[in-house]
Amino acid sequence: MAEDKSLDTKNYVNVLSWWGYLDDPRIAEAVKDQCGVNLSVDEYYTNEEFSEIFKKHQDRYDVIVFSNLMYKSIENKIADNNSTLSDVAKGYYPYFRDYYFQHNYPKNVVFFSHALMGFMYNPAVMQITPGEDIFDIFKSAKNNYVVVVDDPAEIRSLLTLGYKTSGQVWPKNTYDSEGMVELNYDNFKRVSQNTNIFTTNDYNQIYKLNNFAMSFMWSGDSILYIQQSHKPYKFILDPKLSYICTDLLAQIKNSQPASCVAHVLESPKVMAYVENSTYYFSPYFQDSVDDPRFHALYGQTAKMLPKLSWIEPVSDFPQYDQEWEALKIKLNEKDN
Repeated sequence: MAEDKSLDTKNYVNVLSWWGYLDDPRIAEAVKDQCGVNLSVDEYYTNEEFSEIFKKHQDRYDVIVFSNLMYKSIENKIADNNSTLSDVAKGYYPYFRDYYFQHNYPKNVVFFSHALMGFMYNPAVMQITPGEDIFDIFKSAKNNYVVVVDDPAEIRSLLTLGYKTSGQVWPKNTYDSEGMVELNYDNFKRVSQNTNIFTTNDYNQIYKLNNFAMSFMWSGDSILYIQQSHKPYKFILDPKLSYICTDLLAQIKNSQPASCVAHVLESPKVMAYVENSTYYFSPYFQDSVDDPRFHALYGQTAKMLPKLSWIEPVSDFPQYDQEWEALKIKLNEKDN
């Protein structure tokens, strides 16, 4: 959590955000220069942690950055407050602009960043080819190590994508009213094909192992980990394997400082700083990172955007989280 500012709270605007998103010192400088206030950022590492912090300390924050997955869970707590923030969306990249306005977000909620889910793999251990289905991809990992993100909604989306692209005909009751498969042990094991699975959001040690096969992860993280590991890993983007994940920014306090900070954070200049820190795409979809892997991913993404599905907000994230924790316990019991 941020430092105690109880003696001078009027001079700060408080933001709750994913860790690392707003670390670039130029962001705080832009806020100070343009809004005359200091930027205070509290960070979280998982959607579960965000949910807990926001539930307990909602009144503390002026602006929040959070996963679109969580939107339905907190929608009634961030109702429109006469903000003009949505005006910035008119300057988005056309594909993201159209999607934003078609989905009727309130005026105080805008896109912040976009990542693509996909597979990063070790070509020394396995290969993944475009058009290959997820069942076969897991099967080809054999007895090597596979990493999946520790997030229930992302895993449920992976399982659903696996079922829907398998080429097999499943019973109608396989999918719920939202078109998703249930997050349970049987579905997980069917998709993962009995591979050696690690569930984590801290991949560094596993990537150093010679028998690391692949990871289901966010595109920006894959580029950063390939850089850090100095390994010839590859990230594959394909409509059968990938979908778009979105983070939102919401101005939740109806005040001039909160409005000013929200507009600064959402500006193309600051979003370029965020893009260079996270390697995620801003809604302006700028090719602003000086890295050949990012340029290649940007080019692929530009061509493929209309073909990719979006991960949608979940109606009851706490329930998903309970199911995921129960599933992980069962996986651990079976493995031991």
